[in-house]
Amino acid sequence: MLSCRSDTSNIHFTRIHNLLYSQKEASHKIMMGATKAIREFAETAAEMLKPPSDTTIAKQPSEDHNDKSEDYIYLRDKLNRRINRKKHTQQQQRVSYEVEGSMTTTLLHIVNEILSKDNNTNNELELCKLCLSSIISFTNPRISALFKNLLPQNLFQEAKSACESGKAKLACSVETISYIDTIVNGLLPFENDRNTNNCIAYIDHSKYKESDKDTEKYQLLCIIEKAIKAMTVIKKSNNPQEAFWVRKHMEIMEILFDDTEILVSDGESICKDTRAASSGSSFGRRVDILVSVGVGENAVNLASLEVKRKDATVTAQLYQQSKNHRINCGILNRNNCLMGITDLSCIYIDIVGPSGYIVQLKRHNDYYITQVLDNFHMPTELVEMDFLKKFLTMLYSWKALIVQQSIQLKKSLIVRKRKLSMIETIIDSQGNDNSSASSKDSILPIKIYHSP
Repeated sequence: MLSCRSDTSNIHFTRIHNLLYSQKEASHKIMMGATKAIREFAETAAEMLKPPSDTTIAKQPSEDHNDKSEDYIYLRDKLNRRINRKKHTQQQQRVSYEVEGSMTTTLLHIVNEILSKDNNTNNELELCKLCLSSIISFTNPRISALFKNLLPQNLFQEAKSACESGKAKLACSVETISYIDTIVNGLLPFENDRNTNNCIAYIDHSKYKESDKDTEKYQLLCIIEKAIKAMTVIKKSNNPQEAFWVRKHMEIMEILFDDTEILVSDGESICKDTRAASSGSSFGRRVDILVSVGVGENAVNLASLEVKRKDATVTAQLYQQSKNHRINCGILNRNNCLMGITDLSCIYIDIVGPSGYIVQLKRHNDYYITQVLDNFHMPTELVEMDFLKKFLTMLYSWKALIVQQSIQLKKSLIVRKRKLSMIETIIDSQGNDNSSASSKDSILPIKIYHSP
């Protein structure tokens, strides 16, 4: 059975009430000459003033929606305490339960089982964060293995099948691939050079020959120029800081989207979608790179990108991955509600130094699924020039998906605003106001956990 925290004020009120009642009884016994009552009162007071343990406030599980919300809040707070390394002096009660059909309920049970242990690994804590956000992750082998071991076989297979059937396809136009092959093949003769001078000269000459500076080929030349010039800095510093990689990837993405209405923001941008009620937070979370379309009230976030330096530890990479999953869940929550469907995907990137992987996040029933679509590596020295083709192909394949989704969301936002403005003035022939019912989101967002 799941344990739930009762309202703190009610607990204190009950303690004080019982304490006063005990005092009244003790006074009565003293008046009767029973001096033994003083010791009884002292023992009773000491017992009542002890902090309550998790085992003393357990309640029976219920199918009521409000009770399940209380279960979620209790487990969220319990995870926060565990993350903050607060020690519990009293023994945690290990709870037993019967696995139910619902994925979200089962994920809450898993969190409770993990936190019932005295100590947890970093992998287990990150798994708890994902479970409280109703996310089944197939992006990390360690986390995926934990899900496979802890989930009932039928639920794991259901998620796995949904993952495979809903996988997005990364596709790049034939024309773009042809441009990439031509430019990279022209650079290959210089892959054994000691410096990048010949490569830069080749790029400059190719840019000069392009009379139209708005073509995709010219855009590709500018991106490749950024990547090659970064090699000199990387060679000098050996292991650049995280800020360097944020800046370099940001510069490339600004060029990538310069022929669209998509905006790319860096500098620890705040993702407003993490302030939603479903996120249980009143302030937004900062991200390294935020991809969006529109400005002001018409802005719609499309993807959050997180960046770590090349030598980031496995623990740091796992933390980044989990955080980025949950932030993009907040983005997808809003976009699903905006479109009124649950078929959308959020396609985003996790970056570690020059390497990265493209992730797909998609909703299935009452939970989310994440999986890796493909990976890439930006060359950091000339001998890695072979990686340049895939790096550029992946970028333009990701761009195609982002642009397509931005068009859909921007149109949906305009239509939604127009409908809401009309609803405010429309009353049916019976005199009933339909605005409240019509303006509500038809899609119920999924709760997302964010670390305190």
